Amino acid sequence: MKTTVLVKKVDERHWRVPPVTAYTDENHLRTLLQDGPELLPGLDASRPVVLVHEFPVSTEGVDLVGVSPTGFVDLVGVSPTGALTVVEVKLHYNQEMKRTIVGQLFAYAAGLWGMSYAEFDEAWQSRIHPFNMNNEEWERRKRPPLFDDMAAAVAEHGLSWDPEGFSTAVEANLKAGRYTLVFAVDEITSELERIVEYLSEHTAPEVNVIALEVGYLRDGDTEVLVPHTYGLEMAERKTSADRAPQPWDRAKFSARLRLTTGDWAVPIVESLLDWADAARLETWYGTGAVQGTLNIGMRDPSGRQRPFFTCISDRTIHFKFIQLESFPPFDEAGSRLDLLRRLNGIEGVSIKEVLSDASTYLHYEALRPDGSLRQFTDVLDWAVGLIRTEARHG
Repeated sequence: MKTTVLVKKVDERHWRVPPVTAYTDENHLRTLLQDGPELLPGLDASRPVVLVHEFPVSTEGVDLVGVSPTGFVDLVGVSPTGALTVVEVKLHYNQEMKRTIVGQLFAYAAGLWGMSYAEFDEAWQSRIHPFNMNNEEWERRKRPPLFDDMAAAVAEHGLSWDPEGFSTAVEANLKAGRYTLVFAVDEITSELERIVEYLSEHTAPEVNVIALEVGYLRDGDTEVLVPHTYGLEMAERKTSADRAPQPWDRAKFSARLRLTTGDWAVPIVESLLDWADAARLETWYGTGAVQGTLNIGMRDPSGRQRPFFTCISDRTIHFKFIQLESFPPFDEAGSRLDLLRRLNGIEGVSIKEVLSDASTYLHYEALRPDGSLRQFTDVLDWAVGLIRTEARHG
């Protein structure tokens, strides 16, 4: 339903319709969104803080009316967590609103699907010259690397992020085709509402489909935006359902690790499982909504399982050295510190010296099977040997 907005100055007697109630063109709306990422919808940390316009993608193999072999996404946004937002802008008088906006948005999403971070960053910077763009426009569109754009935005808005894991998170979302797809319009029609409902119901949990209406008014030198979303609650429900707690197992954990970190990380965890089996340690999986956990440790004298470390399906291995307090000689802080420093003596391993209940962690990248992984398990073998020697003597 179209909303009528009336305005008046304090010294005016009567309310009136502002003289300007429409955008000059689609570029007008696109520019407003690019300059104001906060207008775009997002779930939690997925809201974009940096946006680029006319992002080039290849749509070869997509046979849709109005979609050329090389397309330009109106807006592509990235959040500090690496979440991706794909935006197609249309005004209601554009005949493509009804006929091609859905096809365009999904064709562009398909064009992004499977990109590496390097490929995405090249397109972000406009380092590749599209065949259908003149040199002047191409030079004008060049911009810094995505990492630099994000670092500047995070600093400007006082946000937190993980710079070391940022590129990995972006690439994982590209490989999985995990996006928020936004139809940005000046008026949400009943037909578009129905389309959003259908797509929300029939797309995977990794894909959120939202319509964003941004009404525009101008009265003299005062501009007014009237934003309204449709589909955000449906996306939240779908995401919540997808995040119901679930028990993890070896197959689920490996699949999630492959998705979030990469194929290369799976053999590292498999090697740790093999080592744990050979060392006669216990392994058990946790229960979680999004991230999987794999614990490797042993039972304390009371029979309680205590993890020496926990593999997380988000690129990290967590340590809680205080868990070792139940196992002499590591009930003494000096022994736990000795273990921590032995681990830090491994090339590529850098673990924060925390012996309290706080977690400290290392990235899977530090345990490539070319030497570091073996050194890592050798140190843990030393620790397990001390624990078992103390237990025999005790």
